[in-house]
Amino acid sequence: AAFLIVQLIIFSDHWQAAWIFYTVPVQNYGKIYLGAAKALSVSYAVPLAAVLLLALSWKIPFAHALGIATISMVNFIALFSFLMWFVRDLPLSRKRERGQAAFQTIVWILLVPVMALFGALEYFLFRFPKFLLPGLILLLLFALLNIRMTARAIDRRIRNREFAV
Repeated sequence: AAFLIVQLIIFSDHWQAAWIFYTVPVQNYGKIYLGAAKALSVSYAVPLAAVLLLALSWKIPFAHALGIATISMVNFIALFSFLMWFVRDLPLSRKRERGQAAFQTIVWILLVPVMALFGALEYFLFRFPKFLLPGLILLLLFALLNIRMTARAIDRRIRNREFAV
């Protein structure tokens, strides 16, 4: 889901309206991106975790299902924060063009080792339950710190090309 949100967040059918981002004085463009990302996360990731929790709790104990859903949400936040390093445009500011999705898909496929790293971390946390809570807290802290850093990087990237467009 994190790949999908990062990939789709910049495209819109009404991309011409993105001029408003450049005409209104904005202190931090990264916060605009984070707001759009939060909206998409609440719209897609939270319901996905809820469906995962309900589906799993049907067959396994609720506490275990809650752990899997929690780890999935924390992994989503951490992966999303990592993928934000590749953002170059404001949300909803680009028109989808033919061939663009193919290139982005290749880029995301090259990031599969990162997904494998998160999968290995999830396996480690379930294999050694005493590290579950500290591991989740550390991963969440890493993700939140990374989100702050990438928001600054997004702001810097967009400001550097603001008048070049």
